[in-house]
Amino acid sequence: MRTMYKVSISAKKDSFIYFFPESIIFFVKYVALLLSVVKVRKRLKQIEVGDDKSLTILGNGPSLKNLDFSRYNEREIDFLTVNNFPNSETFFSVKPEYVVFIDTMFWIPYEKLESHMSKSVGGTFESLNKSTWRVTLFVPAVSEKVIKERIHNDNIKLVLLPDVGYEFENAFLANLSLKVGIPPPRLNVVVTSIYIASLLNYRSIEVFGMDMDRFVDIGVDQTTNDAYLGHRYFNVEKKVKSKNKVIGKHPNNMYIRLLREAKTFRWFGIMSNYALENNIKIVNKSSFSMLDMFKRGG
Repeated sequence: MRTMYKVSISAKKDSFIYFFPESIIFFVKYVALLLSVVKVRKRLKQIEVGDDKSLTILGNGPSLKNLDFSRYNEREIDFLTVNNFPNSETFFSVKPEYVVFIDTMFWIPYEKLESHMSKSVGGTFESLNKSTWRVTLFVPAVSEKVIKERIHNDNIKLVLLPDVGYEFENAFLANLSLKVGIPPPRLNVVVTSIYIASLLNYRSIEVFGMDMDRFVDIGVDQTTNDAYLGHRYFNVEKKVKSKNKVIGKHPNNMYIRLLREAKTFRWFGIMSNYALENNIKIVNKSSFSMLDMFKRGG
């Protein structure tokens, strides 16, 4: 039987140090985002999801290349893909119902991105504009203007997500924020995607390509002393080292990079607990994954 995943190193510290100051932040954020939350819920009610349908979320981890998509052609499932998945031939065979962006690389000017990233993002929008089926694209509200300028396809329908802009350290308040309709912080697109799936009333979710082993690709250039991340994706043959996606921006140091990874694992744990409380079945079917909070399946 599944149990709640521990997301706090010290329950006592979590309760007393963070609860009271973050309660004020929670109240302010909720009041500020209330109208946006209501709009999103109203918009999602217009999307019809069958009672018996399950959702398959495709991350972009290297393990996704081991998935035989033909096994799913005849099954009654919907697909949700993330980030630059549309920049692959598989996008046109899978024909996902949903795509999710949360990374700023999708709405900052192309010329400010490193060349390999600019090419991938450009290819993603090119594919979306070629879509012959209906796709619901979830993006942060802050990106609305640029995304609308880049999308020229009536088959693409936008849903704007409110952005809390804060990571609650208190586990109770983090969970409460989800219950009242505030999305998780923009740490990991699959975390956000699982939450979107819950709002769409999917009660059975499978996840593929969620390797979550990026921390092994974090290193330090021994000449410049800059920390970097080696990007690996299912549709890219070799690893690409990147100190920053944005040209001219000072690279994050090792502490910031590792802290972000730790926070991401914490929010996967929070989403695991949220799913458990709301009778949502999540199975991690990635052929390789470092996530230990979800049930595994082949």
